[in-house]
Amino acid sequence: MRHNAAKEKTKLDEANAGIFDQLIALNHEAFDLRRFSTAYHALAAAQSWANEEKNEKQLALVEKIAKEELAWIDLQAPKYEHSTRSAKLRGHTSIYANLERQAHSAQLRIGSRKKFDQLRGIWPIASFRDDD
Repeated sequence: MRHNAAKEKTKLDEANAGIFDQLIALNHEAFDLRRFSTAYHALAAAQSWANEEKNEKQLALVEKIAKEELAWIDLQAPKYEHSTRSAKLRGHTSIYANLERQAHSAQLRIGSRKKFDQLRGIWPIASFRDDD
């Protein structure tokens, strides 16, 4: 029975990685076609997926891609509505820069939670309530 559970987990892990990879591939395809908003949304979906999976490596990849794509847009397509310059002219931050920060913040949050859970296993947190 346990062996089947391990197989099912492996299949689930592969499916989860597959969906993330598909979203990243869609991002690349759309970006290559200069469909920057569509590319952004595919990357945002990948970030959401990685966040739900609590996958720090995938979040790091999303952060890296968002940074690289925004740098390319700023150099090659500065008139695009979500370039750093265009967003700043409207008093905003580029959606790509926001996504980069969100992916970074999610990595920090997940890493902190893992460390907290590890410490809690070593040093259980005592309850401060009298009725416990």
